[in-house]
Order: sequence, then C-alpha cells, then structure tokens
Amino acid sequence: MSDGVSDPIGVVVAWHEAVNTGDAVRLAELVTDDVELVGPRGPGAGRALVLAWVERAGIQLQPARCFARDGDVVVEQQATWIAPDSGQAGEPHIIATTFVVRNE
Repeated sequence: MSDGVSDPIGVVVAWHEAVNTGDAVRLAELVTDDVELVGPRGPGAGRALVLAWVERAGIQLQPARCFARDGDVVVEQQATWIAPDSGQAGEPHIIATTFVVRNE
C-alpha cells in the first residue's frame, strides 16, 4: 500500500476513508499491484481483487486501536457488512487488519 505518503498511519487512515466512501479511484492509488487480501474465503492478491471486494462487500470499517512500527500497522476496527439478500447492515464485528505500508 502506498501513495508516496511517508506516514504509514496516514496512509491507513486514507485507505479506511476510501473504503468507507466507496472511492475506488482513491483506493486504487493506495494499494499496490501485489496487495494481498486474506479473508474467510481464503487469500487473494491484486488491486482488482481489492476493488471488487470493496464494491461487493459493502463493508464499513470504523478504526479503533492502532499499533504501528516502521511500515507495519495493525488496526482493530469495527466491521459492518451489508447483507446481499436484504441490503441491510449486519451486526458489527471486531476485526484486526495488518497493513504493510511502503513508499514506491
């Protein structure tokens, strides 16, 4: 994940904003071609996968605690997904996400 920003936490904050607003252009700027995504359906990689996931999942992520060292950032967040059958927000879940931020 990179957009030339030297502050890893700033990049992660921008990533959350792009995900929560569905801003695919900004999200594409914040992830690299080799981005990896691991979830309940298993692992995958690539910018296109992340963009499709955000569009399909209708996820909202509210960051809580954040831990950073060098370019590694772990964020505890409250995640809410839109149920595809009803279009309604499901129950929130606490999840953690690891980001590796690098300048490229």
